[in-house]
Amino acid sequence: MPRYIFLLLFASLLHTATAQTTTTVYDERSGISHWIVSDILQDRNGFIWMSTWNGLNRFDGYEFRQLKSQPGDGNDIQSEVIRQIDLDDKGDIICLSEGGRFLLDTRTYRLKPGNDAAVKNRKSRRRPVRFTDREGNRWQLERYGVTKTSHTVYPAHRMQGTEGTHARAFLKDRKRRWWLTTTEDEAVRLYASRNRR
Repeated sequence: MPRYIFLLLFASLLHTATAQTTTTVYDERSGISHWIVSDILQDRNGFIWMSTWNGLNRFDGYEFRQLKSQPGDGNDIQSEVIRQIDLDDKGDIICLSEGGRFLLDTRTYRLKPGNDAAVKNRKSRRRPVRFTDREGNRWQLERYGVTKTSHTVYPAHRMQGTEGTHARAFLKDRKRRWWLTTTEDEAVRLYASRNRR
């Protein structure tokens, strides 16, 4: 019997879950290397990659890491203006820049010239300006940066008139009414489906 009550309580919590929408704007002040973001994708490890007009950026959920060619690194990358990115079969990032194609090795974080046949033969495609990652966050390429919209689901919400009380047990019946007992009452409170007594 206690297991049945627990399952009813858990199911009622899931049924009454509330969601909160949060919108975050990422731009140069957030750590992106340029305010024009041309493309976005998610790799196998869950990192979000953004190509900009000033290099490639990796977002780990907390901060951005900028990846660009450096003087003396042996790369002949003509331009840091990256128009498009894609994943190859190994999980590396193919970058289409104004100066040609190059590859970012995601294991070493080193940029390499795009001499590989897989890079050269990769067909150019237009990625939509909206992108949904594996966690359900919606990314939107904007005129100045990127907007991320997250939907956070909370398992329950406070019922009207229960401030300062501690629930002992609650149940939702077939008529969608809530039955609630608290440590402060010696009675059962009955709420309509809209959380009103």
